[in-house]
Amino acid sequence: MYLFALEHSRCWQYECDLPQRLSTPARVELYESTDAAEDAGISAYLGGMADNRRRAAQQVRPGPSRRKGQTSAMPLSIDHIVIAVRDLAQASADYATAGFTVTPGGWHTGGATHNALISFADGSYFELIAFAEPDREQPHKWWPRFAKGEGTVDFAMLSTDLGAEAERLRTVGLTVEGPVDGGRERPDGAKLAWRSLTLGTGIPLPFVIEDVTARDLRVPPAPATEHSLGVTGVSGLVMLVPDLEAASRAYRALLGVEGEPVEASIAGVRAVRRFTFGEQWIDLAQPEEVAKQLWRHIEDHVAGPYEIILATETPGHAPMTPELAHGAHIRFDSPE
Repeated sequence: MYLFALEHSRCWQYECDLPQRLSTPARVELYESTDAAEDAGISAYLGGMADNRRRAAQQVRPGPSRRKGQTSAMPLSIDHIVIAVRDLAQASADYATAGFTVTPGGWHTGGATHNALISFADGSYFELIAFAEPDREQPHKWWPRFAKGEGTVDFAMLSTDLGAEAERLRTVGLTVEGPVDGGRERPDGAKLAWRSLTLGTGIPLPFVIEDVTARDLRVPPAPATEHSLGVTGVSGLVMLVPDLEAASRAYRALLGVEGEPVEASIAGVRAVRRFTFGEQWIDLAQPEEVAKQLWRHIEDHVAGPYEIILATETPGHAPMTPELAHGAHIRFDSPE
């Protein structure tokens, strides 16, 4: 078993990171790792998280400004997109080859998964996550999705007040589980924490996350956000949904904005509705009945975005091949 560069750390609840980074294939180094994840000390760690929340309140990334028609006083923004891969070292090397700066993440508690991060200047990021035993069935939220193949398995929205957000979402009719505390301790001794909500309505919805400690402890800051591709952030996501009207109601409740019909960007789609919040957007796309590949994505990947659109400062970038992107569909919103 190999870990992509540097050290591993103790972490839990979705993602983790280290302050070191990798920007080119020439800096890819592998070393054989050992199962060193331990649960000792977690209870004491969690006990101190409440004190950290007040200190972190002014350090999280601000949400987008409210748009016309937005009903929520709690604006959300895209936090990160989860891409499940079979071999983290290979996936990290492939994304570095494509021109991304890849930051080693660490091992989640118990040693079941480890990750690497690709952070952007707008505060969002990719989480590349891999199972330590990819051929063994296991009780993990993303295992059934990964078992169908590499690719996107989920995404998260960022909140700056998760308690109020949970109350609001329940009020507008969404099923909410949480908030649940999570966090990790980095090898350098720094403690970081977050809380998350799981949403459920039978519609592919993201989870919602809030930083308890300073955000740049969890999300690698500059220069890790600098990429030779010139990528600056996530412009938008295309979500495949089985029922556009039902999904639109759920996303209107989540985002507090009205969706507007737009032209489909992918073949085999019957209708699309775009929800714009701040500088980002999410397209809900219902496939044609005959588009079997698109329906298979809904079944296999659930809340994993079908397509990711990245903003870039430099023109002329062709979409990444699914092979290089390890199952993800990524294209670039380049200047003319």
